Parts: sequence; C-alpha cells; structure tokens
Amino acid sequence: MPQPPTTATAESASTQRTRLDTRTRKSLFGVGAGNAVEWFDWTIYAAFASFISTQLFSQEDPTSAFLATLAIFAVGFVARPFGGLLFGLMGDKLGRKTAMTTAVALGAFGSLCIALIPSFDSIGWIASALLVVARILQGLAHGGELPSAQTYLSEIAPAPSVACLLPSSTSRAPPGWCLARLSARS
Repeated sequence: MPQPPTTATAESASTQRTRLDTRTRKSLFGVGAGNAVEWFDWTIYAAFASFISTQLFSQEDPTSAFLATLAIFAVGFVARPFGGLLFGLMGDKLGRKTAMTTAVALGAFGSLCIALIPSFDSIGWIASALLVVARILQGLAHGGELPSAQTYLSEIAPAPSVACLLPSSTSRAPPGWCLARLSARS
C-alpha cells in the first residue's frame, strides 16, 4: 500500500509545479520590457508635445499646432483596438510569439519614423501627415502587443502560475513612465 506523502514531499512537489523554467522567465522579462517601452513611447510623446507642435506643424497659429499634436496623440489610442484585431488574427494564424514580436518591431518602427520626420519648414504639410501615419503604426502595434503577450504567457506558463504572471506583464508600465519623464528632463 502506498504511503501518504510527507509534508516535505508535498511542499517539494508544489514548488516544482510552480517554479518557472528559463523560457518562461525570459518571456516574462521580454513581455515586461515590451510593455515598459510601449508606455515610454506614449509618455515621451506627451512630454514633447509642445516641441513636436513647433517642429511638425505650421507656426502661423501655435495653439492650433499644439491642439493638432494632441489630436494625433489620440489617433494612436483610436488605432489600438484595430491593432488588437489585426495581431490577434496574426497570432491565431502564425503564432503568438510571431504576432508579439511583429507588434513590438512595428511600434519601434513608428517611434523611429517620428524621430526622423523632417521639420514642417523642410517638407511642409507632409511632416504632419507622416506624424499621423507613424502614430497609427504605433497605435496598431501597441494595441496588438499586450494582448498577444498576455495570451502567449498564458499558453506557456505552468497552470498554477498563470494567475500571477498575467497581471505582472502590465506592471512594467510605471518604469516606462518614469524613464520617459527622466528623459524629458534631460
């Protein structure tokens, strides 16, 4: 007749079931870093909105230029649900990791585009139009990144750890905010 497990054996089995393997830990770190970068992007844009308005819009009416900059900020948030749909379908067809990686790359590309847009004085209204396109790309990317990441984590995490891991993927937003605010002060 089998012996009932001792307390030490039961604790050891419980620890083994909930211990995260290297792949899961790396994925959790990557998801957290992606979330921090996402919120860094949003925060840095908001922090530099007044500068962006002077560089990428006509200065005939500075108030309208600033309001247009904020409206384009909102465009990124409007694009997010469409990004969730797009990258959700991509994740179903090509896999969550592919969708998540593509979303992060697209978000980085949108940020790079914003950084490289020539000024309004150089190319006129095209500078403003390029900003809209870059913000749409960022919105699509960020709308797809977090849902893809959370779904991916839920698929690879050990069952007892899923409830703890998913909220931790979004807890990396504050470091992104702080890094952006510190960058804006420099």
